[in-house]
Amino acid sequence: MTHVEPSADQLSAMAYADGEMDAAARAGFEARLAREPELAREVAAHQRLHVLAREVAPPEPEDFEWARIARSPLRRAVLSFAVFLALVGSVGVLGYGEWCLLCSDAPVFLKWAVSLALVGFSVWFGIVARDRMRTRAFDPYTGVKR
Repeated sequence: MTHVEPSADQLSAMAYADGEMDAAARAGFEARLAREPELAREVAAHQRLHVLAREVAPPEPEDFEWARIARSPLRRAVLSFAVFLALVGSVGVLGYGEWCLLCSDAPVFLKWAVSLALVGFSVWFGIVARDRMRTRAFDPYTGVKR
């Protein structure tokens, strides 16, 4: 088995993840993290290791019950159906409310304001969801179970 020495960047990423840098070194390293996505991924990998190390503690009795509940196919099916109904119902209620508003005698300003708010919140939700999906690789808690 060949031993490979870690690079300076890998050692810095480890020191940063371990909280071993002084304030000046940390500030300089954080400036590099903002510019270098690969270095940020390296730090995220080390942070995941810290989280996994804490996860090796023995399970508690409650953990076994939650695992049993999560394995239930009926629960998964009912939960998926409930989420589907909630989403479809919410879209339907919002769409119907918007339609009623547009067909009403309400002032044009109110119609425009509500329409713009709905579009704005929809775009906002989409951007937040997209950003969350893009940053999942950096989240050390994505693979953690209680």
